[in-house]
Amino acid sequence: MPAPLKTAFLKVNPDNDKLLNMFHKDVERMKNFQDISDDSIRDIKVPALIITGSQDVMPVEHAIKLSHIIQGAQLAVLPGVHGACLGEITAKYSNQPEATAILVQEFLNE
Repeated sequence: MPAPLKTAFLKVNPDNDKLLNMFHKDVERMKNFQDISDDSIRDIKVPALIITGSQDVMPVEHAIKLSHIIQGAQLAVLPGVHGACLGEITAKYSNQPEATAILVQEFLNE
């Protein structure tokens, strides 16, 4: 678990047993994740904006594929690591959260 996440959790709830419990639940959720079929994704009939980082956990190629499967979807690939576009605690601070907000606002105003 990244140190900033561990520190933040323990600041709110200083119980190491609960931190370990959350960690194990997260691991189990990731191990048992069931993918969504391409056909189910094709059924999405509303505007979609897919945002990912160039060095995100999900490869950019997957985001590109997703943007092609959802009819009319838009794709934004921002430079950086997982969560940087949202100001995630483990990402180095940048202006990406502000840029992401602009992209989302423009998408919603279309």
